Amino acid sequence: MALTNLVWMLTGLGAVVVLITRTRLRATEAQSGVTEVPSTVVNLHTLVGVVAIATWIWWLAGGPHVAGWIGLAFWWLLTLIGLVVLARWLPSHGSHSNPSSDDGMAQGPWLSLLGHLGTLAGVAFFTWFFLADKL
Repeated sequence: MALTNLVWMLTGLGAVVVLITRTRLRATEAQSGVTEVPSTVVNLHTLVGVVAIATWIWWLAGGPHVAGWIGLAFWWLLTLIGLVVLARWLPSHGSHSNPSSDDGMAQGPWLSLLGHLGTLAGVAFFTWFFLADKL
């Protein structure tokens, strides 16, 4: 498989992570035992994700080199925001905290961990692909 095809597939998976994160966080706003993520963070995650995907696709489709730099910058920003979103799964230890409950999409943080740590690995690969000029 050509590296370019792998980059296109990972770009699509990145788009899926952005969409699922938005959908999942809006569906579990009041989930017991899990910290609520403010809507501004969710909106920022989505906006940064759309810009990252759009500029990255622009560069992959033959756009200027600067589009790749912009895309990478937004991919890294998206990854950092996503890792902050993972903090919602840190256990609460207050006297009024409840144990976390199943969110219906997966038990516990495993789907979020898979998506956001996978995005971290994918963005690291994108960075290598871009800096090594493999396009």
